[in-house]
Amino acid sequence: MNVDYLIIGQGIAGSVLSFSLMEAGSKVMVLGKQGLTVSSEVAAGLFNPVTGRKMVKTWNADAVFSHIEPVYRRMEQLSGAEFLFSVPIYRPFTDTAEQNDWYGKQAEPAYANYIKEVFDKPQQLPHVKNPYGGILLQQAGWLDIPAMLLAWRNYLLAENSFREETFEEDSLQVYEDGISYKDIKAKKIIYCNGNRILNSRYWSWVPLRPVKGEVLLLKSGVELEWIINRGVFLLPLGNGTWKLGSTYDQRDLSLSPTEAAKQDMLERLQSLVDIPFEVIGHRAGIRPATKDRRPVAGTHPKHKPLLIFNGLGTKGVSLAPYCAGSFVNNLLLNKELSPEINIERFFSLS
Repeated sequence: MNVDYLIIGQGIAGSVLSFSLMEAGSKVMVLGKQGLTVSSEVAAGLFNPVTGRKMVKTWNADAVFSHIEPVYRRMEQLSGAEFLFSVPIYRPFTDTAEQNDWYGKQAEPAYANYIKEVFDKPQQLPHVKNPYGGILLQQAGWLDIPAMLLAWRNYLLAENSFREETFEEDSLQVYEDGISYKDIKAKKIIYCNGNRILNSRYWSWVPLRPVKGEVLLLKSGVELEWIINRGVFLLPLGNGTWKLGSTYDQRDLSLSPTEAAKQDMLERLQSLVDIPFEVIGHRAGIRPATKDRRPVAGTHPKHKPLLIFNGLGTKGVSLAPYCAGSFVNNLLLNKELSPEINIERFFSLS
């Protein structure tokens, strides 16, 4: 079989990149295996334009957030599934100083498109602790990542562009003008397989910093229309089910959920809401982040048929559409990649 690109991995990175390449007219083959995309399958899938303790716009927000809805809506259309949900995010203020700060910011062009409303008084949200009011963010929501991965896998299968198998690098042959892998010949191979590149003979020098994240699944009789996010996020999944997260651990990289992480999330939750609930699930995943918390995309310094699109980290849902589009424009139209995501910034380590 001859293709333009062989893509390794069908997590968020591999799925969105395969979509972007196919939309541009390229023929792809994606290799993936259920259970190997554990970080994608566990992640909450939030996209949020204002993040962190200091509540600042996420990196390159204007470019990044303009790509989210068009890309995932088109993937929904092609796959015949629904997995993108636009839901406002409510972030309670911690004090009057923060409240006043955001009253000023809502008039700034840099923030105006992301602010739905600023409240200087507590909102009558059942069980939500917000004595100083809060900010309601738009252009926000969540992606049902397991549903997206399954729907896109089925679409790729229907297009004869997916194989359910584990990549075996020993079977890869690299030439000056292309690669071969078993019965597949391709112009390029793209590694989108997360932390497994650390075991690659070609990419082990890439400075990934794996991060463990844990989430809880809660059952409650309370229903809210908004995502609540401050210290932890509380994501309504419907039918009284909620997802609570997340933790950030660079030391314990096992896939085993921990009691310490569970208690930490529940304690932070208690400062945010007083919702009665039952814990019905607890999962852990390892995110493929980089040391500078930016994705990596580009060409291997020594082997031109080898490419990488990886390291999307904790904001993969929001970063993938923009970064994949930029990478495809680089590959097909020779447009320059942003230095902030270009793998060349790490060439000194190779």
